[in-house]
Amino acid sequence: MWFAFVKSPLGASFRVTKTLVADLGEDCGDSEFVKLLGRVLEVEVVRADDLDGVYRIVSIDPDLGDMVRLGVRKYVVGTLK
Repeated sequence: MWFAFVKSPLGASFRVTKTLVADLGEDCGDSEFVKLLGRVLEVEVVRADDLDGVYRIVSIDPDLGDMVRLGVRKYVVGTLK
């Protein structure tokens, strides 16, 4: 998913920047996915096990908080270089 928005005093109002967010499992294919993305995007692996990771995910899109509640614990966040 590509999430892009500008934060205004009234909340997220307009989408302008691009960020890729994908959930990661423990598959070896997922680590290959991260390496592949690293060729094109600035990649960051975020764990939702700690509060900073949850804040990072929710700051991209507040609806991703539902994914954390459903048990997704590891995300890859990619932004354009």
